[in-house]
Amino acid sequence: MLAEGRILPLESWARVVVFRLTGKDSDPGATRWLLSRLAGFEVAATAPSILVNDANVLVAEGLAFTDRRLYSVAELKPLLTPTALVALEHRYANDTTPLGKEGLRLARALRTWTALNDPAQPLLRLFHLRSDALTPAQLANLSTRTDDDTTNLGLFVYWQNQSQQGNWAEAAQTLELLAQRSSAELGVANPIQLELLHNAVPWSLLLALLAFSGVGSRWLSPSRRLFALKSLSVAALAVLSVWLVLRMLLTGRPPVTNLPGTFLFVGWLSLVLAVVLAFRNGPALLALVAGAVVPFFSGLFEGAGDPFPPLQAVLNTNFWLSIHVTMISGGYAAVLLSALLGHAYLWTSTKKGPGNLLPLWKALKASLVWGLALTFVGTLLGGFWADQSWGRFWGWDPKENGALLIILWTALVLHLRPARWAQEWGTAFAASAGLPVLLFSWLGVNLLGQGFHSYGSANGRATVFFALLALDFAILALLIVRRVLR
Repeated sequence: MLAEGRILPLESWARVVVFRLTGKDSDPGATRWLLSRLAGFEVAATAPSILVNDANVLVAEGLAFTDRRLYSVAELKPLLTPTALVALEHRYANDTTPLGKEGLRLARALRTWTALNDPAQPLLRLFHLRSDALTPAQLANLSTRTDDDTTNLGLFVYWQNQSQQGNWAEAAQTLELLAQRSSAELGVANPIQLELLHNAVPWSLLLALLAFSGVGSRWLSPSRRLFALKSLSVAALAVLSVWLVLRMLLTGRPPVTNLPGTFLFVGWLSLVLAVVLAFRNGPALLALVAGAVVPFFSGLFEGAGDPFPPLQAVLNTNFWLSIHVTMISGGYAAVLLSALLGHAYLWTSTKKGPGNLLPLWKALKASLVWGLALTFVGTLLGGFWADQSWGRFWGWDPKENGALLIILWTALVLHLRPARWAQEWGTAFAASAGLPVLLFSWLGVNLLGQGFHSYGSANGRATVFFALLALDFAILALLIVRRVLR
């Protein structure tokens, strides 16, 4: 398909369309539903089909609203005319309020719906169909095909006709032939097969199984536990490396191009560290679990159902993406690991017979130092990029302020013990409290959808953010209680 600014498989476009219309991130029946629409089958006008998050948009248009979030075509019919759609888009074009963003989102959803109802529009989205020249009369009379001389567009219309007549076997063969032709025209540089492979492998599940196995290795003997951690860390790193390489091949970009990509890269860096720690007899389990769990959030923050959306114009530079964004993501990984090590130190120190805490303490300090250094240098490089792109080095943008907050907090934690403001336990607690700081700077400021970094917006994922914050606050409270009761 030629859609969303790139060539993509039909199933990917189906996921994008269903997400845009209904807000469902994953729908097993998305491809079947889209094929039925492309074949010309209508959806009942009274079926709830289009998402409206804010009923105030309907009120502003003089339409009735209900407590439901999904509305039928019949209920939204006054907005589906070309004039009404243009007016809706114009009204909210420069409105950055939540209402304005919802108005634009609804207008885009309605555009998608009307395009599916226009037979000419879906045809132009099929790969290499727009070059096929068939008159309306030829399209209307097309009822037979030959594999050699029928154009791609003719094949598609023939598939529509066979589907309408209920000749499913012939329709399936025609669709397969059309897919084969499209793949042949793409040649060896076929991104469709790569994306289908990317979509087919349950990457997060594989990583979760490896992390779960790592936790289970705690009940093994010391020698077997070390061997298991080494093997599992290498296996997890290999899985995530393949995942990242596939994404890089599909996008032609460095590993981090958007917010979901930061989760994968942070997870990858954590797994690299897990491998290093495993072979140096360090606390590798925490890094393994972090590296396996963090990529899971990538799917939660994908926008518009498409894992590979086109880049914003300001991001169209592999140089700055390679050095600034990856450096900041490295800082996120180091600060995340320092917070987790802080939690582990606090928990272990309150156990009976805590044993040797020195390895945890050394790893904690090293993570803090690396987190401070990478975030500081990454922010500095981001300032140079901002000066080049926007004409100013620093503009107190929410994302810039978030990076500054990480720098200040990490520097404060590193100075607590040398300044004799706190000992090991207090420093570890401050490092643990760096996790909410990191979450706010990494995800929280994106919820605002404001500033020059709004292209990284995480609107609609506030529940995930606040759930993570609440969980960490509960854990910190538990650690304080354990310390008091000890």
